[in-house]
Amino acid sequence: MILVAQSRFDAAERLLLRAVATYEQRPGPRQQLLAAGLTNLATLYGSIGRTEAAREATTRALAIREAALGPTHPDVAVSLNALAQLAVGERRYAEAEALYRRALAIDEAKPVDDGRLARSLSNLGELLGIERRYADAAPLIRRALQLREAALGPDHPDVATSLTDQAGLFEAEGRLAEAEPLLRRALDIIEGAVGGEHIATAVALDNLGDLLVLRERPGDAAARFARSLAIRQTVLGRDHVLVAISLDRLAGAFAADRKFAEAEPLLRRSLAIREARRGRDHWETALSLHRLGALLGAQGRVPEAEPLLARAVTIREAQQPPDPVRLAEALNDLGNARLTLGDAKAAEPLFARALGLLDKTLGADDDLTIAALGNLATAYRALGRGEEADAAQARAKRGAGRAIQRRLERWPGHDDRPT
Repeated sequence: MILVAQSRFDAAERLLLRAVATYEQRPGPRQQLLAAGLTNLATLYGSIGRTEAAREATTRALAIREAALGPTHPDVAVSLNALAQLAVGERRYAEAEALYRRALAIDEAKPVDDGRLARSLSNLGELLGIERRYADAAPLIRRALQLREAALGPDHPDVATSLTDQAGLFEAEGRLAEAEPLLRRALDIIEGAVGGEHIATAVALDNLGDLLVLRERPGDAAARFARSLAIRQTVLGRDHVLVAISLDRLAGAFAADRKFAEAEPLLRRSLAIREARRGRDHWETALSLHRLGALLGAQGRVPEAEPLLARAVTIREAQQPPDPVRLAEALNDLGNARLTLGDAKAAEPLFARALGLLDKTLGADDDLTIAALGNLATAYRALGRGEEADAAQARAKRGAGRAIQRRLERWPGHDDRPT
């Protein structure tokens, strides 16, 4: 995989395809070499956004290993982890969790080395964090970090992965000042391992930039995102679908700094890439539509924003598997656009739908749920439904109070709060 590490993806694909073809012609003992070749090919495809090809290769590798080695062999866990990671990328979280748990059970029962066990712990912990199941994620992530530092040393790229996972938990708890040095250390490790012009470095830059936006330092974040964008364009080409990730993030940093004129062309370019590469009805296209609509709305250009947001909602409603949180966010923003345009009657059912989705998915005390209640209350008032508005606002206030109390309880000492 040296060519992949050097970002020479075309050369790596040709070499791996040749190896796979050779092993396919010689069945028997070479089946495990075929599975390994398919796994390497899937890793390559995953790194450059070719998800379908990655899934096909990983599924084949898993079937070969299960047939030849049995369902509980450690190499089967490798394929299960890889297949689960692809499911995570497509928001198929329940499927991914089942695969990760099966892989972890294999690695716990038949440990080959601490590195493999740590990888399974880290993968499951990261997924649970994505699903906001932080209490379940935390012990897995801590254990993975301990195993990796002990087995691999402090400067191994796998340690950087665990540092990033731990930083993500700190972010979720509002402990942003503690998260930043972890992400800076992770970036240093990755850059030291693969160099400054590698996709892995771009991802580490994105992680640090995201945190800097949360810490209200959009200028510092923009510098990281600009560098990430330059790396992706150099390695993958200007119109690659993964370039849209950096375009979105850089636009977000500019928007947070109220540099709307700089942000808008980036989001329009991101939308054009996704429509061309993913299709007009893909959920990633909905993401670009939503972000561009939100940016236009923030500038008061609501008549331009409304059709973009409406299209994003339509795509999200048809998305399989569904992503209720993203759909609720789009419904909320479309509702706000219609409310601003003076159509409270059209806005109210959008807010009500968003609230129902968030209540069911995130719970009554989540910040997004509380915001949806506030939006619904505003629509009720505009419609002259004062009692319903008062009830929604009272419920939002109770939820906010409970959320604050939980944050205080998680924070040791209650007095030394994060900034």
